[in-house]
Amino acid sequence: ASEELLAEWRQIQFDIATRVVTKSDREYLENKDSALPLLNYQQLPSSSAYTSHWATGKDKLVGGVDISFGQGNAAIAVYVILKNNKILYTDSLAFELQLPYVSSYLAFREIEPLKQLVATQRQNKPELTPYVILVDGNGVLHERRAGIACSLGVSTGIPTVGVGKTVYCTDGLSVDVVETGIEYRVAKFAEYLETNQLEQKLDNQQQQEGLVVVKCQSPISPKNHEIEDKNHNNDEQFTMGKSMTTLSRYCHGFAIALQGKKGGVLGAALVGHGGRIKGGGRKDRIGTKIPIFISVGHGISLQEAIELCSDLSNARIPEAVRQADLIGRQLIRQENKEKEAP
Repeated sequence: ASEELLAEWRQIQFDIATRVVTKSDREYLENKDSALPLLNYQQLPSSSAYTSHWATGKDKLVGGVDISFGQGNAAIAVYVILKNNKILYTDSLAFELQLPYVSSYLAFREIEPLKQLVATQRQNKPELTPYVILVDGNGVLHERRAGIACSLGVSTGIPTVGVGKTVYCTDGLSVDVVETGIEYRVAKFAEYLETNQLEQKLDNQQQQEGLVVVKCQSPISPKNHEIEDKNHNNDEQFTMGKSMTTLSRYCHGFAIALQGKKGGVLGAALVGHGGRIKGGGRKDRIGTKIPIFISVGHGISLQEAIELCSDLSNARIPEAVRQADLIGRQLIRQENKEKEAP
């Protein structure tokens, strides 16, 4: 892409960023708490270090979008809508990639088929228009606060959440800073649970009422990296694997805000979620130690985005995005077989 084109794209992203609506965590929690019964789980940690809430989302219509890539420039966009993790709607659109991949400009390559899929659903099945769409990609966790989830949310008016599989490095947040920050905080939380003897399994009633997601009140920031890296390397008592076993007896997700060096919260890392697909001889649910990176796309608070992703994750990836990915991969395989057939 030419520098002139990139400059044009940047201006479009700056415009999108000004139109993104990020809702207040405090307002979301106040409204939710007034509508839900009081928690009867007495051992939720409530301190300056951690806060806990029931995660909610399964009972809502939740969309998910993903793009799978075939041979050459062939690609397929997939859009699914779920409720209680059951697929109610699915559609796909095969298209040819017209632009090369350029880091931080993903939306210009992939947004149009996603917008078309949402428009078709609204026209044909408006009653299934989702409460929120989870997007395989980033929202405001982006160099110009305008990832593909922001583009889809602003253009459709539907709330969106960015779900990144890898950390987007920006504003001082590097892979090393984020990985160290996660491991350090997970180990501290596991130690907190064991010290206070809180690593008890949720009983059946609590499992039915909802899932507990814990949010660490100390964000990951480049400013804290050096001291955390030193302290973490000197304390190997709680490895990620051991910590996940402890954490999973207590909650269904541990979220940590990601704060850039300029001071703004750009998103959150979520670990300890999922683990609900049985296999490998496991009897107990143990959440994933591999994080996902959640960010506001449009029209939602980060707290609600975290809770949605925790509640909707049977595995590491929230079910709406995971199902869109699985369907897309299957369609690509079918397309490749047809091309190879004599």
